[in-house]
Formats: sequence, structure tokens, C-alpha cells
Amino acid sequence: MRILVTGGSGYLGGRIAQYLAMQGFDIIVGSRKNPSVNNTGNNCKIITIDWESNSSLANACRAVDAIVHAAGMNSIDCLHDPVGAQRTNGSIVEKLLNAALKMGVQRFIYFSTAHVYKSPLEGFISEAHALVNPHPYATSHLAGEEHLLRALSSDMISGCIIRLSNAVGYPTSKKAKCWHLLVNDLASQVVKSGLMTVIGNPKSERDFIAISEVCRVVEFLLIRDAFNEQDFILNVGSGHSLSIENIAAVVAERYKRVFNSEATIIKLKEGRQHQKLVYCINRLERLGIKIDPALDSEIDSLLRLC
Repeated sequence: MRILVTGGSGYLGGRIAQYLAMQGFDIIVGSRKNPSVNNTGNNCKIITIDWESNSSLANACRAVDAIVHAAGMNSIDCLHDPVGAQRTNGSIVEKLLNAALKMGVQRFIYFSTAHVYKSPLEGFISEAHALVNPHPYATSHLAGEEHLLRALSSDMISGCIIRLSNAVGYPTSKKAKCWHLLVNDLASQVVKSGLMTVIGNPKSERDFIAISEVCRVVEFLLIRDAFNEQDFILNVGSGHSLSIENIAAVVAERYKRVFNSEATIIKLKEGRQHQKLVYCINRLERLGIKIDPALDSEIDSLLRLC
């Protein structure tokens, strides 16, 4: 199976491309910029995609069986450039989808985000939850979802939308724009100084999932026979939540094991106790996927990279 992975030089896309290539898939890594070093492995072909060019998009989709669309603008950039966010996370999905349909691509998997639901994420969150987050990161991803959902509902293509929680793991390149993410930031801090400063409410909870588990989910969805309407949107997380102070403690414990050194955690403030977060992954589990909530291996590799 030939698979186009967009955002293949980025944080999530790089790991997915690397993993799928190791599983024997024929991988094309699509990137806005052609990196000087192929960090995803020798089994991946790298192409440069001009997102404003229909011919470039069509060429990227030529002889491709499936697309894993992991390219997009991160939350910080979305906040600073809401118009660009709508174009990058919304309109480009439509353009790529149109090219995929024209070139006969059979399957399209789109990475959206858990943040489409609300902010902060708390309480019980299933795929049926109201979508009320006004942040440009959320609204732009919803625009991308809507384009694909119309095609899926009309049986124009097979696939699904992944609403991903907080992925934890090492990037294939240190240049990936991922160091603002909570666990990555904590790991970077502690390796540099032995200190971790927790910013924000340390009591707030998040669902964390190892990137290795995300990769395994993608593989499963690529080879799945068919999708029905209930499978079009899938929450992908571990189903287990940790507070920010607890995940900082986990990073500190892994730091001690890896480097035999103590870490100091600094909390800037004590926050109110949030409602417990339950990121429901029942749909995913009904498909036969069991998520391992362990994060130790990914955090260890992330610390060593730092």
C-alpha cells in the first residue's frame, strides 16, 4: 500500500511516516519544505508540496492508495494568525481532498484535535459532545473536518477524522515545532537545568497518549476493511488523565531513572481543582483497538534526545 503522509517533516507526521515505513508500507512524505536530512528513514520518499498549486497536489496524490494528513498550523501560530489558520487547517484540507478524489485515492485519515470540543477540556468528552471552543486552532480544524465529513458521508472516499488528545513522544528532528507542548517543554527544561517550572493550573487534567500508540492506531485504520458513519469521527487518546503536576512528577521520575539525577519541580501557582477529565475512547475500543496508557518509553527517549 502506498501512503502519502503530509506534515512528514513535523512532529507527528514524522513519527507516523517512520513507523509505517518500518511496517513495510510504501511511504511518500509530503512537506511544504523539502528537508535537507531525511529523518523518517531511507524507506521514505520525500516530496515537496506547493499547497497553493492544484497540479502539485495532484502529483502528490498520483498512484497513492491512502493519505494520512498530519500537516497543519500549531495552536500558538493559529492564535497569532487566525486567517492563516483557516487556510492551513481548513482550506488546504479541501484542496488536498479534491486532488485525492481526482487521482482515485481510496482512503483519507485526517488529524484534528481534541480541542475542538471546549477549553479547558474537563468532564466527560465523547464524540457527541458540543463543539464550543472559539480558539482559531479549534475552529480551523473544524473547518477541515467539515470538508472531509461531507465526502465521507457521500461515500466519495473512505476514511475518518482523528480527534487527538495530547501526544507524548520524541520528534524525528529537533527542528520540529513541538517544544511548546507540555511534556516536551518539561523534558527540555529539566535536561537543561534540572528544574521544571509548571506554568498554569497544576491541578488541570489532560489525556496523554504515547505517539507509538498513535502510530499503531493509524496502521489499524489504514488496513481496516470499511468505515461506517459511527467511525467517521474518532477520539484518540489513552482514556486515562493526569494533572499537570502529576505528569511533571512522571517526567521527574523518568529523568532520575535515565540520568540518575534529581529534578526540582517549581509550581508558580496553586490552581482550583478542575472537574476530572474523561476523554472517552469507547468508539475506538469498539473497533478492537486497546490503548496502552504507558508513557515511560516515549518520555525516556524524549529526555535522551533533549
